[in-house]
Amino acid sequence: MTDHTDQVIADLARADAGLSQDGQRAANMLASVGLTSTANSVLNVCGSGSEATSNGRKVCIDSQNVLDALKYVPELIQSLEEEFAPPLSAAGSAISELGGLEPANWTGTGADAYSRYTDKQSKAATELSASAIQLASLIRENLNTVRAYNRAINSALVEFCLELIASAIALIPPATPAGIAGIVATIIRLCVQMSTIDAENKEKIEKLRSDLNKLKSMGPNPGTSVFNSGKWPDKKLY
Repeated sequence: MTDHTDQVIADLARADAGLSQDGQRAANMLASVGLTSTANSVLNVCGSGSEATSNGRKVCIDSQNVLDALKYVPELIQSLEEEFAPPLSAAGSAISELGGLEPANWTGTGADAYSRYTDKQSKAATELSASAIQLASLIRENLNTVRAYNRAINSALVEFCLELIASAIALIPPATPAGIAGIVATIIRLCVQMSTIDAENKEKIEKLRSDLNKLKSMGPNPGTSVFNSGKWPDKKLY
C-alpha cells in the first residue's frame, strides 16, 4: 500500500464511522418524538452509505494491488529500451557492414549461402530491436493506464467521503430529509463516477490488448527477416 491509498482507506473509515454515529443519533431523536418511519429511513440510508464505503475500500485496495504487482515494470521497460534494443540495432548495422562478404574478398557456394543468411540476420536484428521498442512503449502505456485508473478511483472516493460526511451531519433534525437526500445523491454520484472510470479504463485496456495482438501476429514492419523454418539459421550453411 502507498501512503495515499492508506489515507483514502482511512478517510473511508472515518466517513463510515461518522455516518453511523450521526445516523444513530438522528434515528434516536426521531424515534423519541414518534417519527419511527423517518428514523427507519435514516438507518436504512446509513446502511446503504456504509455498504458504499465498504465497496469503495475494496475497489481502492484492489486497484492498489494491481499497481503494486507492476512495481518492477519500469525496470523491464528500461531494460528493453536501453539494454535489449540498442545492441540488436548495433548488431544489425555491424553485420550489414561486414567487408569480408564482398565478392572481392569471398566467392563461391559458401560465400553465397553465408551472405544470404547474414542479410537476413542483419534485418532480423534491426527489426527485433524495433519490436522491442514497440513492446516497451505498449508496456509503458499500460502502466500509465493503471496509474491513471488508480488516481481516478482514489480521487472519486475522497470526494465521496467529503460529501458523505456533510450529508451525515444534516441527518440531525430538523434537516433530516435533506440529509437523507444528500446521502442518496452521494451514493448515486459515486456509482456513476465508478462506472465511468471503469468504462474508460476498459476501453484503454482493450486498445492496448489489440495493439499487442497486432504486434504478436503481424510481426515488425515490414518483417522481411522471416525465416522459412520459423527460427534463426543454425551453423549449417548448405
